[in-house]
Amino acid sequence: EAIACVAGARRDTAPSLLCQLRLPSAYEDHAKDAEKAAEEWARAGQGPVEEGEGCVLDRVMTRIMDDVLQDPKPQVRAAGAPYLLCLVKYCGVHPLVQQRLKLVQQHFSFMLSEKSEFMQEVASKGIGLVYD
Repeated sequence: EAIACVAGARRDTAPSLLCQLRLPSAYEDHAKDAEKAAEEWARAGQGPVEEGEGCVLDRVMTRIMDDVLQDPKPQVRAAGAPYLLCLVKYCGVHPLVQQRLKLVQQHFSFMLSEKSEFMQEVASKGIGLVYD
């Protein structure tokens, strides 16, 4: 989740995640005041897009999809799967993620054929997010 927050920057990270990372008491916040504060904080970062913004997300996604998820060792692939899931879940509105949705869907589809139940579970959640 933290990598998704850093890669997506303040503008494109889900307010619920920002709320949890910025205000730890949000887990116990029944009035949702902390989530409102996080949404306002995220909106405050929505100025003009600066040149180079999103390059961290681009590098993280490239590294995960091109290196980690294509590694011959199943343990390495299993370690990279939750990262891709978090990027789609928390940074799904980012244009870079939107541009790569077809490739992300392919990676999740390949994960469904893995022997590991963990990988299959992550893949099914990921495909669900891609279709949403």
